[in-house]
Amino acid sequence: GAVTLGTYDGANIEICKRAGEENNYIFGLREQQVRELKDSYDPEKLYKDNPCIRQAVDTLVSGKFGERYEFKDIYDSLFNVREPDRYMVLADFSEYINTLVRALEDSKKGESFIEKSLMNIAGCSYFSSDRAVKEYADNIWFVSAESASG
Repeated sequence: GAVTLGTYDGANIEICKRAGEENNYIFGLREQQVRELKDSYDPEKLYKDNPCIRQAVDTLVSGKFGERYEFKDIYDSLFNVREPDRYMVLADFSEYINTLVRALEDSKKGESFIEKSLMNIAGCSYFSSDRAVKEYADNIWFVSAESASG
């Protein structure tokens, strides 16, 4: 069992609906905030104004975690493309760090963290591969179990 540490999008929305957002570690901009920020978003300004972001981003091309420039594609996606930082990673970065620290602190508390994990196990049972395959068979592939076995 595990808890989710992530933004409130994609499958994380479904997981939070089934397991409870209080049992996960959700951070970052919500859909409405993304829409409001989209036209004025400036990742270079965040990079220049926030030493923590600057240090993390610079590490991508420093060689600290492998070959120098091994992560240059990630670095470039933040600044050197037609739509820089398309997923607004830098806008979520500080809240990500704070949420990660909170999750790590909570993980040391024992029972309450285990309870969150168990709530996620129970809530995420919906996402079983059996259900997903049946749903695909019924709604996408239009096959039945009888026709597949026979």
